[in-house]
Amino acid sequence: MAEKSEVNYEQMGNIVKRFQTEADGVNQLLGQVRSRVEALHGNGWIGRGSDQFFGEMEQLILPSMNRLVHALQMAGSAADGIAKIYRSAEEQGQGVFKALGE
Repeated sequence: MAEKSEVNYEQMGNIVKRFQTEADGVNQLLGQVRSRVEALHGNGWIGRGSDQFFGEMEQLILPSMNRLVHALQMAGSAADGIAKIYRSAEEQGQGVFKALGE
């Protein structure tokens, strides 16, 4: 016997919105951090400490934040896709039963 699965479309919609909201928030934070780092560059901060800071920001932190934004966006898209697949399957199943009833 096939396993039963259910989807709460309202909850799925909320999940999709949450991923999008989080992605937007992290993306906004990323822009602010980039702006601050550029300001530090522009102010002529020099020395070993600045070299290490800029290196870590440009090679580690900023790319990681960018990947997080992308991952959140992809998770939202995946959740939306799952809901659409379930809805389509549900509609197809209803169509079969309607056709049998005619």
